[in-house]
Amino acid sequence: PAFIWVLISGYFAVTDRGLAFWEAAFGFNLGYSDVDSGFPGRFVGFFAPAFPVFDGNPIFWWLIGPSACVVMYAALLARSDRESSGFTWCVLLYGAGSFLAVCLPGRFWHHYYLLLQPAGVLLIACAFSFVCRALKLHIRGMVVASGVLVLVCAAPMVLHFADGDPFARWPHPNYRKRQAWARDQGHRVGTVTDEDDCIFVWGNDAGVYHYAQRRAGSRFTMINALRKEFPGYLVRRAQLLSDLARSRPRLVMLVETDFPELKSYLQERYFLVGGDPSDDGDGVMAADGGMDMVVLMRKDLPVVQIDWQWPVPTPSP
Repeated sequence: PAFIWVLISGYFAVTDRGLAFWEAAFGFNLGYSDVDSGFPGRFVGFFAPAFPVFDGNPIFWWLIGPSACVVMYAALLARSDRESSGFTWCVLLYGAGSFLAVCLPGRFWHHYYLLLQPAGVLLIACAFSFVCRALKLHIRGMVVASGVLVLVCAAPMVLHFADGDPFARWPHPNYRKRQAWARDQGHRVGTVTDEDDCIFVWGNDAGVYHYAQRRAGSRFTMINALRKEFPGYLVRRAQLLSDLARSRPRLVMLVETDFPELKSYLQERYFLVGGDPSDDGDGVMAADGGMDMVVLMRKDLPVVQIDWQWPVPTPSP
């Protein structure tokens, strides 16, 4: 890791972009992790997240058990007992580092906890291997023990997926809804623009770019870094306006409330072609999953008029 960071940092330094690299890779993240709970509070918050972490992607947590069995057998084939102690200490350090990686941002989203899964596989594999050696189990006994472990892990998954489509319930409901919205709106964008067009989405739904198969008109494909609460937001907003002036996206989607300078820029060069209303009218994700979203197109390069309203799917029981 040290070699990689030195190499990347050196590249941007010799190309006179060292400060921009620091700001993009570290500056914003230091401001993002400046939470009110203070430094010790980050480690307390790990055990009391505001979101249902394990319900978010249960299938991936369940796979830790079977994966650990595979890792254990691979480790038994690849190393001797003489090396096991050093290997175990490396895994413990990796687990501690993964725990720190989840806690340091101080904002406990579902996907942050996924950093623990590779370490969890290795930790369980080491513990399981240790138990098998302590009980002096041979290969046949370890296979039986592994089967028991898999069944124990499978039981809660069977109960979790007893009703409904299990594959549709993998991600957290909010993620599923946003992905479906980005997919459908991205396909709409693709139908009214050309392959060489740029588009810009003012929001945190970068999936629109993927499903539309269109280039982003700015380096800021998600707008968290441009919010007022994060240091340096004025510089980044100026960079955004510079990006848009250079790329001149043919279509702009405003998913969240814009800032005055961006509003003025768009009013001068774009006009409204449609939108996707929601119940609250505040320009952010609505409680019912709808969105206040408006679509703007360039005055000198209009797009075909279509219906942009997205029907909010009925939530599954």
